[in-house]
Amino acid sequence: MCRIFCRWWFTPSIAWLFVATILSVVFALNGLAISIATYPHFELLISALLLGCLYLLFERRFVLAGITAFLALLVREDAGFHLAAVLSLVVVLNRVKGISFKSQKPLCIFLGLAFLYSCLAMIAQKLAFPLFSSFEFVYGNPPFAHVTIDLLANRVMEIWHSRICVWLPLLILIVGAVLFRMPYVFVGAIAFIPWLSIQILAAGEIAGTLKGHYAYPIILSIGWIGIALAIEAPRNGRDKALRLSFVAAVIAATYVATPEVPVFFRACIPSEFAWYPQPTRDFTTLLEETLPLIQRVRVDAGIVSLAPRSFMPDEWLGLQEWTRQPVSKDTELLVFFRNGYDRPRAIAQSGVMRDPHVYQVAQTNIIVVTAGASDPNLPISRFLQKTTDVMPRR
Repeated sequence: MCRIFCRWWFTPSIAWLFVATILSVVFALNGLAISIATYPHFELLISALLLGCLYLLFERRFVLAGITAFLALLVREDAGFHLAAVLSLVVVLNRVKGISFKSQKPLCIFLGLAFLYSCLAMIAQKLAFPLFSSFEFVYGNPPFAHVTIDLLANRVMEIWHSRICVWLPLLILIVGAVLFRMPYVFVGAIAFIPWLSIQILAAGEIAGTLKGHYAYPIILSIGWIGIALAIEAPRNGRDKALRLSFVAAVIAATYVATPEVPVFFRACIPSEFAWYPQPTRDFTTLLEETLPLIQRVRVDAGIVSLAPRSFMPDEWLGLQEWTRQPVSKDTELLVFFRNGYDRPRAIAQSGVMRDPHVYQVAQTNIIVVTAGASDPNLPISRFLQKTTDVMPRR
């Protein structure tokens, strides 16, 4: 991004290089990126790689652009659609400005290959895994059969109230493009509106309200501003200052009503638990000794990551959502991280357990829920401290 921002100033300047560097760091740590990083999910790589690909394309460094695009396409099957969405609008806009399609041959080739790749990847996915469809998992089976007017209204209201960091940057982007008369900036907003609209129709609440990683194309929209502004050279110093303010406002909008941001920055400062990880390791060892003594166990992804070979797939809380399974009423032991991503499922699971007793593992953020009072003969018992604060708010 530093290189992209530097393109706004055509005479070398140490002062502008410093500003561009600061702006690039702030962009890399924008609110949406932090929110997705705390999920975490690999889709962030798509935004980063496609942004690099687009910059290299407009620098006419086609070999490097092709390598970057190839890496982006390997991340997920729909990455090609995002690249095609941006390039198709750029090609059309260039044509309106009098640039022939022949002169845009490299862009057209990248556009066609990206779109074709994603189509073929989705077909291959269906043929290779006929019993599982990620499309049906996200959008329902049959797709969109669950969609109602009430559902759409609730989703829109939820996004309006709690996902300001998604729609506010887009709104500022569109308003700025109109005020500054920069049509190429529009591309970043328009290219991903169809994709974001489809997510609102998803069966799951996370995708339907653009939580988790589902708003990651907005990061590419923001990054695209730098390329769009480099395409159209600034007219004077005032124009440069306005552009700088515009980009800063868009990035700042991603921090609005983003609860993950303060949690992320607090986590940058090691806590007492981070300085002394031994209690977590000791508890994990004793938990592995305890598992053979328990009939039914449920754990979150964080606990699974501590001892991945100790748990069966159906013991992971996340599998409940994936396979649409109800919570298990016969669970005897539930273990999860206090602020983990599986927290809502852990709360639902603890709510149906027989006589749930809640404990915290001493000197850690791990919560243990047992059906009935904890058996003092279990190896993990010496680590457990009775608590009523199951899931404190962040």
